Amino acid sequence: MSEATILIVDDDEAVCEVLGDVIEMKGGYITQKALTAQGALAKASEKFFNVILQDLTLPDMDGIELLRQLKKLYQATEVIILTGQTSVEKAEEAMREGAFDYLVKPSRPEKLMGAIEKALAKQGVLPGEV
Repeated sequence: MSEATILIVDDDEAVCEVLGDVIEMKGGYITQKALTAQGALAKASEKFFNVILQDLTLPDMDGIELLRQLKKLYQATEVIILTGQTSVEKAEEAMREGAFDYLVKPSRPEKLMGAIEKALAKQGVLPGEV
């Protein structure tokens, strides 16, 4: 099991659970979940997450603003946007603000895991590394 940790931020608890199950079963990574931007910021201020998988539509903060604040906390954290918004403008803005990748829901598990593994590889974390 890898020591890499992934924070999943989505206001839909069922989405958080499904994503967590996929990431833990397919990648063996440790996951935590947050249903709000404030919850995500609280968790991220307590510990470093290698990857944050984040929706853009959250009840308490714009997703781009959350991305900015997360990158201020830990520049090395890779943020992957996973959203139902297919706007090219939003995708470009997210990438300008430091997002590692931008995936549209629903995303195939292979595509999601590929993005997570590329983000971890950028940090020097290898699959299955302890």
